[in-house]
Amino acid sequence: MFPIWRKSQGPTAGQWAGFVDTRLPGAPAAFIAEVCALQPFQGGHDEWLWVLHDLNITDKHLITLGLAAS
Repeated sequence: MFPIWRKSQGPTAGQWAGFVDTRLPGAPAAFIAEVCALQPFQGGHDEWLWVLHDLNITDKHLITLGLAAS
């Protein structure tokens, strides 16, 4: 799972690094460093990743409700 910060307030650098470390156990250090350089949260430079994740979650829930109804 790609780490996306879902809280309304963006994380500090330390919070983000810790969050990434817990989401990517066993990943190569270079990959973790690249992900830590991203800002996939509301208000971050890579906010579009956060938006894409949010749309994906919304879409999955809508499909599930439609299937359950039919």
